[in-house]
Amino acid sequence: ENTIFNVTVKTHPAGPSQNCVVSTGTGIVPVYNTPFDPSSGLAGGTGDATGVAVSCVTNSYAVAYNVTGLAGSGLQVSLQSPPGTTVETQSVDANGSLVFDTLLPDLSSYQLVVAANPTALSQGCTFAVSTGTLGGADVSPFAHGLTCVTNSYSISANITGVNASNT
Repeated sequence: ENTIFNVTVKTHPAGPSQNCVVSTGTGIVPVYNTPFDPSSGLAGGTGDATGVAVSCVTNSYAVAYNVTGLAGSGLQVSLQSPPGTTVETQSVDANGSLVFDTLLPDLSSYQLVVAANPTALSQGCTFAVSTGTLGGADVSPFAHGLTCVTNSYSISANITGVNASNT
């Protein structure tokens, strides 16, 4: 009598996180009237189950960051993956959490870079933590805080020709 089979994915791979799909995972294993083969240890009578295919795709995740202290305009932030290779640059015009549109495959290393500091109100912006490696989930914006501080400058001058009676 023929045997019906159904192949399913019991556990999806982790490291990297993947999603697997079985195609043509059901069928019938034919039974033949053949004797037991002692050299192979196989009970006689079964054919091969053929045509089963399993394909896996590495899951991708989003990288986010949080901006505080932004008062100027012109801030640009880049996502690099691997570090040194820019995959997306965003113009930032307000404080708050932002997410890059580009998703990265699990276990990818990445770096966040200030591509341009604000110029209309001169500010310097820095990430507390600018690098990371994806670990099976989206990156929280609070993992990468970007703080902007308004630049201040000292001015000193020598004044000559002022009459002491006019001070």
